[in-house]
Amino acid sequence: MNAKRVTILVLLSIAIAMSTYIATSYGFYVINSNEKVEMNTTTSTPSCVGLTIASSSTFTLGSDYAVPISDNQFLNSSITTQNNFKYTFTVKNDCTEEKKLSIGFVSFDNNAALLNNLRYILVESGAKLEKSNIKSVVSGSPSVISKDMQEHLKDKYNLVSPLTYKIGDAIISNAGSKTYDLYVWLSTSADNSAMNQSLKATVILYN
Repeated sequence: MNAKRVTILVLLSIAIAMSTYIATSYGFYVINSNEKVEMNTTTSTPSCVGLTIASSSTFTLGSDYAVPISDNQFLNSSITTQNNFKYTFTVKNDCTEEKKLSIGFVSFDNNAALLNNLRYILVESGAKLEKSNIKSVVSGSPSVISKDMQEHLKDKYNLVSPLTYKIGDAIISNAGSKTYDLYVWLSTSADNSAMNQSLKATVILYN
C-alpha cells in the first residue's frame, strides 16, 4: 500500500514539474514594439493626420505575462495585470475636416505561430473592457495598404511586404485627437509551436 502511495506521489510530482516547465517555456514569448514613434502618415493618409505611440508603453509581454491565457482569464484579471498587455497610442487630426481612417496591426517578422494565436481588444483609452470587444488579430485577410505606406514601412523599419491586419477604425473630428488602448495576449489555442517565439509589431493608420 505504501509502495502504491509512493508511486502515485512520484507520478504527481512529475506531472506538476512538466506543467511548470510548459508554463515557464512560454515565458520566452515576447511582443516588442519599436521605441517611441511620432509618425506623420505618408500620402496614403492626409499629412495633417498623425499617430503617436506613448513612450510609457513599450508593447512588451514580459516572461511573467507570456503564458497563453483564455479570454475570460484576461477579462477577470486585475487592472494591474491587464495593463501588462496594454499598448497606448494617440491619433491626432490637424485637418480642417473630420477624418475616418483604418487602424492596422503590422507584423515585422510575419511569425505565423504567434500571429494566428493573438487575441486583442482595441478601445478608446479608459473604456470598459467587454467580451464582445475581443477579436483575433488575423480574423480576416491581410489588409491592402497603399504603395506609399509600404514605402514608409520599408524606409522606417526596413520591412518588405509586411503583413498588415485591420484591427479598427478611427473617426477623428477636425483639430481633434483620440487615444486608444490596445490589449494583446496569446490565446490558449496556441500549441508548442508558439513556445520560445517572439513577435515584433506596431500600428499604422491608412485609408
